[in-house]
Amino acid sequence: MDIAPLLPNLPKRKNMSVDVEKTKARCLAAWKGMKNVQKNEVLSIADASPPTLHKTYKNGHISAGVAIALAQVAGIQPMYLTGDSDREGKFSAKSVDTFLRSRGIRSPFEQTAPKMPAAAPADDAVCDCECADIEMADEEMIILLEGLLVRSRFNAGDAARLEKVKRLLIG
Repeated sequence: MDIAPLLPNLPKRKNMSVDVEKTKARCLAAWKGMKNVQKNEVLSIADASPPTLHKTYKNGHISAGVAIALAQVAGIQPMYLTGDSDREGKFSAKSVDTFLRSRGIRSPFEQTAPKMPAAAPADDAVCDCECADIEMADEEMIILLEGLLVRSRFNAGDAARLEKVKRLLIG
């Protein structure tokens, strides 16, 4: 799962740590347990510098982007790094979603597009729903399309839906 495109919209300087002592110890352990390639991956994903990570495990303050990047590469939950949880768990979209929501940050995984039927028709026919009666402002349509775009990066079914929407809008 590639979360790098989602991180630029997260607060960069806000401390997400609940327990600075746990954050210091857990981030240091995760960082020291990584190979140089993994460390560079964390820095790249978080768009951070080595001094930023050094400060994180020295003073226990961690941004959302660094917590998520470090958790992804280490394969643990971001809430473990920040001291919210004493259970390491596995890194997942759900763990990122829970982490961000607990901090009042709108999750990029939040479903903004309407639910589509699980089994889409095989042909390119337009759905038989009453779509023509729906009125929507341009801003709402953009938000829905952005949500579908984000979801399409993680789910092949949503990628296929996005292609159908593109074909409907263009042609």
